[in-house]
Amino acid sequence: MVNGYMSVSDIARALNCSVQKVRALADRGYLTAVRDGVNNYRFFPYAEIEIPRLRELMMKNLGKIERLKEITV
Repeated sequence: MVNGYMSVSDIARALNCSVQKVRALADRGYLTAVRDGVNNYRFFPYAEIEIPRLRELMMKNLGKIERLKEITV
């Protein structure tokens, strides 16, 4: 956590996913991110609010993937 904001790796640990997935979620607008002016790193000011919402979204998508696997096998 930097200045009260969570970093990409903090979010990835909280969601139990890869940092690439967190970056993609931020780039697609699912996470509110701000960039620092020097290194262009992403930081997340509202992570405490967004993490539970994203966990729910990821679980719903996981259920859809599991159903698709059942249909195609």
